Amino acid sequence: MPDADTPTEFEPITTQEAADAYVASHLPDDYQHAIDRAAQLEKDLADSQRALAASQVAAATGVPVEALTGTTREELEASASLLRQWRDQTAPKPKRPPLHDTSLKSGAASSKEPLSPKAAAAAALRAMRGHE
Repeated sequence: MPDADTPTEFEPITTQEAADAYVASHLPDDYQHAIDRAAQLEKDLADSQRALAASQVAAATGVPVEALTGTTREELEASASLLRQWRDQTAPKPKRPPLHDTSLKSGAASSKEPLSPKAAAAAALRAMRGHE
């Protein structure tokens, strides 16, 4: 006696009613599986296209990909434009250099640091001997 787990002997479909019953019992599962698979593939494609557009916009504008919002290229470009405007408005302004440099001396002033007494004496000796 065969148990429930072993398949029974194959019975060929001989009537149209049996064929219709077989198709009706198997088609909905296969059809739904195909629909689900197609939906998942469409979602994956949309995600890939959005990631590609975001990386292209980020490369063109200098805005990080993570900061961009939107799903279409136009939305991503608008987001990048708004972020760049915000950055330009809130960035600290560069400080102007002073009009004159206080470290500069007149031509009459020595540009050298003052010497220690020992170094001054050594410099005087060199000057007397004509080495400087």
